[in-house]
Amino acid sequence: MSDVDANRAGHITARQRFRLLRGVGSLLFMTGIGLVIAIALGPNLLNAFGDLGIFGGLLVTIFFLLCVAMTVGGGLGVVFVLGDAVLGRVSSVTGAPTLRRLAVRTNSLARPFPSTYAYPDQYKYDQYKYKVMVGDKEFDIDPKLADHLGRDSQKVRVYFAAYSGKFLSLEPLAATASGG
Repeated sequence: MSDVDANRAGHITARQRFRLLRGVGSLLFMTGIGLVIAIALGPNLLNAFGDLGIFGGLLVTIFFLLCVAMTVGGGLGVVFVLGDAVLGRVSSVTGAPTLRRLAVRTNSLARPFPSTYAYPDQYKYDQYKYKVMVGDKEFDIDPKLADHLGRDSQKVRVYFAAYSGKFLSLEPLAATASGG
Protein backbone atom coordinates (compact mmCIF):
# COMPACT_ATOMS: atom_id res chain seq x y z
CA MET A 1 0.00 0.00 0.00
CA SER A 2 1.40 3.41 -0.95
CA ASP A 3 1.59 6.43 1.33
CA VAL A 4 -1.26 8.15 -0.51
CA ASP A 5 -3.49 5.06 -0.28
CA ALA A 6 -2.85 4.78 3.46
CA ASN A 7 -3.44 8.51 3.95
CA ARG A 8 -6.66 8.32 1.94
CA ALA A 9 -7.80 5.59 4.35
CA GLY A 10 -6.93 7.88 7.29
CA HIS A 11 -3.68 6.20 8.40
CA ILE A 12 -0.02 7.19 8.56
CA THR A 13 2.52 4.72 7.16
CA ALA A 14 5.59 3.58 9.10
CA ARG A 15 7.87 5.57 6.79
CA GLN A 16 5.85 8.73 7.47
CA ARG A 17 5.96 8.06 11.22
CA PHE A 18 9.77 7.90 11.12
CA ARG A 19 9.87 11.11 9.10
CA LEU A 20 7.70 12.81 11.75
CA LEU A 21 9.92 11.53 14.57
CA ARG A 22 13.12 12.87 12.99
CA GLY A 23 12.55 16.32 14.45
CA VAL A 24 11.60 15.13 17.94
CA GLY A 25 15.23 14.88 19.08
CA SER A 26 15.80 18.62 18.73
CA LEU A 27 12.50 19.36 20.47
CA LEU A 28 13.43 17.06 23.34
CA PHE A 29 16.86 18.67 23.63
CA MET A 30 15.34 22.17 23.69
CA THR A 31 12.77 21.11 26.28
CA GLY A 32 15.42 19.47 28.47
CA ILE A 33 17.76 22.46 28.39
CA GLY A 34 14.93 24.84 29.24
CA LEU A 35 13.74 22.58 32.06
CA VAL A 36 17.20 22.21 33.62
CA ILE A 37 17.86 25.95 33.53
CA ALA A 38 14.37 26.78 34.87
CA ILE A 39 14.81 24.32 37.76
CA ALA A 40 18.24 25.75 38.56
CA LEU A 41 17.12 29.40 38.45
CA GLY A 42 13.65 29.07 39.96
CA PRO A 43 14.58 28.77 43.64
CA ASN A 44 17.21 31.50 43.31
CA LEU A 45 15.09 34.25 41.71
CA LEU A 46 14.59 36.21 44.93
CA ASN A 47 18.29 35.93 45.77
CA ALA A 48 19.13 37.38 42.32
CA PHE A 49 17.42 40.64 43.23
CA GLY A 50 19.43 40.86 46.44
CA ASP A 51 22.77 39.88 44.91
CA LEU A 52 22.51 41.58 41.49
CA GLY A 53 20.20 44.50 42.21
CA ILE A 54 16.91 45.27 40.52
CA PHE A 55 18.28 45.38 36.97
CA GLY A 56 20.22 42.11 37.35
CA GLY A 57 17.25 40.47 39.05
CA LEU A 58 14.97 41.52 36.18
CA LEU A 59 17.40 40.08 33.62
CA VAL A 60 17.58 36.77 35.49
CA THR A 61 13.76 36.72 35.78
CA ILE A 62 13.35 37.37 32.04
CA PHE A 63 15.86 34.60 31.27
CA PHE A 64 13.96 32.28 33.64
CA LEU A 65 10.65 33.08 31.89
CA LEU A 66 12.23 32.43 28.48
CA CYS A 67 13.44 29.04 29.71
CA VAL A 68 9.96 28.22 31.04
CA ALA A 69 8.42 29.25 27.69
CA MET A 70 11.02 27.13 25.87
CA THR A 71 10.15 24.15 28.06
CA VAL A 72 6.40 24.52 27.58
CA GLY A 73 6.66 25.18 23.82
CA GLY A 74 9.05 22.29 23.25
CA GLY A 75 6.93 19.99 25.41
CA LEU A 76 3.78 20.83 23.45
CA GLY A 77 5.63 20.25 20.17
CA VAL A 78 6.81 16.84 21.39
CA VAL A 79 3.29 15.94 22.51
CA PHE A 80 1.79 16.93 19.13
CA VAL A 81 4.39 15.05 17.07
CA LEU A 82 4.30 11.98 19.31
CA GLY A 83 0.50 12.09 19.21
CA ASP A 84 0.66 12.01 15.42
CA ALA A 85 3.22 9.20 15.40
CA VAL A 86 1.37 7.04 17.92
CA LEU A 87 -2.26 7.68 16.97
CA GLY A 88 -1.60 8.06 13.24
CA ARG A 89 -4.55 10.34 12.47
CA VAL A 90 -4.59 12.04 9.08
CA SER A 91 -6.41 15.19 7.97
CA SER A 92 -6.67 16.59 4.47
CA VAL A 93 -7.33 19.83 2.64
CA THR A 94 -8.41 20.22 -0.98
CA GLY A 95 -7.92 23.09 -3.40
CA ALA A 96 -5.74 24.71 -6.01
CA PRO A 97 -2.08 24.84 -4.93
CA THR A 98 -0.21 28.13 -4.63
CA LEU A 99 3.53 27.56 -4.75
CA ARG A 100 6.11 29.87 -3.15
CA ARG A 101 9.87 29.64 -3.52
CA LEU A 102 11.89 31.09 -0.68
CA ALA A 103 15.36 32.36 -1.56
CA VAL A 104 18.44 31.26 0.34
CA ARG A 105 19.28 33.84 3.00
CA THR A 106 22.53 34.68 4.67
CA ASN A 107 23.76 37.17 7.23
CA SER A 108 26.05 39.57 5.43
CA LEU A 109 28.71 40.98 7.74
CA ALA A 110 30.10 43.23 4.99
CA ARG A 111 27.12 45.56 5.25
CA PRO A 112 27.07 48.51 7.68
CA PHE A 113 24.30 46.83 9.67
CA PRO A 114 24.39 43.00 9.52
CA SER A 115 21.11 41.89 8.00
CA THR A 116 19.73 39.07 5.96
CA TYR A 117 20.21 39.21 2.23
CA ALA A 118 18.50 36.97 -0.31
CA TYR A 119 20.46 35.63 -3.26
CA PRO A 120 17.90 35.06 -6.01
CA ASP A 121 18.80 32.47 -8.65
CA GLN A 122 22.33 31.96 -7.31
CA TYR A 123 21.81 28.33 -6.34
CA LYS A 124 20.25 25.32 -7.98
CA TYR A 125 16.51 24.83 -7.51
CA ASP A 126 16.96 22.07 -4.92
CA GLN A 127 18.70 24.47 -2.52
CA TYR A 128 15.60 26.64 -2.21
CA LYS A 129 12.85 26.09 0.30
CA TYR A 130 9.40 25.60 -1.15
CA LYS A 131 6.02 26.14 0.45
CA VAL A 132 2.64 25.23 -0.98
CA MET A 133 -0.61 26.75 0.18
CA VAL A 134 -3.79 24.74 -0.29
CA GLY A 135 -6.97 26.12 1.17
CA ASP A 136 -6.03 27.85 4.42
CA LYS A 137 -3.02 25.59 5.18
CA GLU A 138 0.63 26.10 4.26
CA PHE A 139 3.17 23.27 4.05
CA ASP A 140 6.91 22.88 3.46
CA ILE A 141 7.44 20.57 0.49
CA ASP A 142 10.27 18.79 -1.31
CA PRO A 143 11.83 20.66 -4.29
CA LYS A 144 11.09 17.74 -6.64
CA LEU A 145 7.42 17.86 -5.70
CA ALA A 146 7.46 21.64 -6.16
CA ASP A 147 8.80 21.14 -9.68
CA HIS A 148 5.84 18.88 -10.52
CA LEU A 149 3.36 21.28 -8.93
CA GLY A 150 4.82 24.14 -10.95
CA ARG A 151 3.89 22.36 -14.17
CA ASP A 152 0.39 21.26 -13.12
CA SER A 153 -2.03 23.84 -11.77
CA GLN A 154 -4.94 21.48 -11.14
CA LYS A 155 -6.64 20.99 -7.79
CA VAL A 156 -4.90 18.71 -5.31
CA ARG A 157 -5.60 17.05 -1.98
CA VAL A 158 -2.90 17.39 0.67
CA TYR A 159 -2.79 14.91 3.54
CA PHE A 160 -1.21 16.10 6.78
CA ALA A 161 -0.75 14.89 10.34
CA ALA A 162 -3.82 15.82 12.37
CA TYR A 163 -2.16 17.33 15.45
CA SER A 164 1.17 18.79 14.32
CA GLY A 165 0.02 19.77 10.82
CA LYS A 166 3.10 18.24 9.15
CA PHE A 167 2.88 17.48 5.42
CA LEU A 168 2.49 13.76 4.61
CA SER A 169 1.49 13.38 0.95
CA LEU A 170 -0.24 15.02 -1.99
CA GLU A 171 -2.39 13.72 -4.82
CA PRO A 172 -4.05 15.33 -7.84
CA LEU A 173 -7.84 15.40 -7.59
CA ALA A 174 -8.23 13.88 -11.05
CA ALA A 175 -6.67 10.67 -9.67
CA THR A 176 -9.15 10.56 -6.78
CA ALA A 177 -12.16 11.19 -9.01
CA SER A 178 -11.31 8.32 -11.35
CA GLY A 179 -10.15 6.05 -8.53
CA GLY A 180 -13.35 6.21 -6.54
